[in-house]
Amino acid sequence: MKKIYFLFLMVLLSSPIFGQDNQTDLLLKKVSLVSNADKKIDLIVSYFALPSNESEFKKAQIARRILQYSYAKKDKIAEVLALKEISFFYLTSSRNADGLAICLQALKSAEKLQNEKLVGYVTITLGFFYKDFNKSYALYQKCIDISDRVKDENLKVEAYKNISDLYLENDKVSEALKYSQKEYEL
Repeated sequence: MKKIYFLFLMVLLSSPIFGQDNQTDLLLKKVSLVSNADKKIDLIVSYFALPSNESEFKKAQIARRILQYSYAKKDKIAEVLALKEISFFYLTSSRNADGLAICLQALKSAEKLQNEKLVGYVTITLGFFYKDFNKSYALYQKCIDISDRVKDENLKVEAYKNISDLYLENDKVSEALKYSQKEYEL
């Protein structure tokens, strides 16, 4: 009887441990079936935005899996988005220089692919690395311009949120509120 309880316990505990890997495997299968670049970007970006993936460490683990997939399948879009997430993990781990280097590498690859939507999502992350208000603001404004051209409301929401946060960090509450309102309206 103890063996049965032990086996049951192991099965019960393995679900949360290996469940994320199964979800990521499912994502990678879906990614491999999508040929449209913008839909692939949306799929990967939305996966990272799931509440179950909110931990930066978990996102970094997922990004590592996606990066391995991208190298095996020569999928440059998946590679760029994985690098973007890894760079943000380095930023949150106080390894700004390493994260910035990775983010710039991702941006260079996105620009080489000539996909504005991909450039926009990497640029959103790039804005976090600069402490200079004007530089970050210009990057986020670039994302708003890109979002208008590619008609991506999620990218625009992210840009408005980051501009609002940027103004708030610089004690410009009325400007922060203005962009927060734009974010809310979207």
